[in-house]
Amino acid sequence: MLGYFGGKGVFGWVEAYAPWLAFVLLLLIGGTTFVFSAIGVFVGARCGTWLESKAEFLGGVVLILIGFKVLLF
Repeated sequence: MLGYFGGKGVFGWVEAYAPWLAFVLLLLIGGTTFVFSAIGVFVGARCGTWLESKAEFLGGVVLILIGFKVLLF
């Protein structure tokens, strides 16, 4: 009940600023995605052939470890 009435109390404030809140959140997500993608492209262009086989192997190992973690914990 407390959560319900608390939510009803802030609903007017959130409703008024919802488009701006969504814009800011989508801006933080888009910006972060852009930065990490740009870093990945830069690293891939510089070290792609050198790291290619190592990156494939490391990716496989990480997936196997995640599988074991899910299975055991």
